[in-house]
Amino acid sequence: MKKSSRNLLPGILIFTIGFLSALFAQLYPETKILIRITFIISLTYLLLGWRIFNNYIPDINPVIRFIPGYLYASLFITLVFGATKWPLASTIIAISPLWIIGLILFIVLLRKQMLREALIQFIIETAFLLFLDIYLLIKA
Repeated sequence: MKKSSRNLLPGILIFTIGFLSALFAQLYPETKILIRITFIISLTYLLLGWRIFNNYIPDINPVIRFIPGYLYASLFITLVFGATKWPLASTIIAISPLWIIGLILFIVLLRKQMLREALIQFIIETAFLLFLDIYLLIKA
C-alpha cells in the first residue's frame, strides 16, 4: 500500500467525537454522558493509540506510535478531571501544558516521517487540544 493512500478518517472521527464531547463536558459538566464519552475516548487513545496513529506515521516502530496516543489520552483525561472536579483535578490541569509541549516536540521531531496530510491533521488536533487546555487553565 502506498503512503499517500492511507486513510486518516478513523483517527479524525475519534478525535472529533472526543473533542466535541470534552468541549461540551466543560460547558455543561452536569451532563454525565459527555464526561463518560470523553473518558472512553481517553481509554481508546491509551489502549489503541499505536494502531490509530499507524495511518499517520506508517513506517515507524509501534512503540513510538504509542507516545502520541499516551499524550492524547493524558490530555483527554485532564479534560475529564476538569469537568468533574475530582480531587487531583488542579494538579493534573497544572501539569497538562507539559503534555502539550511533549506533543508539539513529537510533531517537530517526526515531521519528516509523517505523511503531509497527517502532519497537517496533527497540527490541527494539537491546536484544538491547546485551546481546551488554555480554557481549563483559565477556568481552574
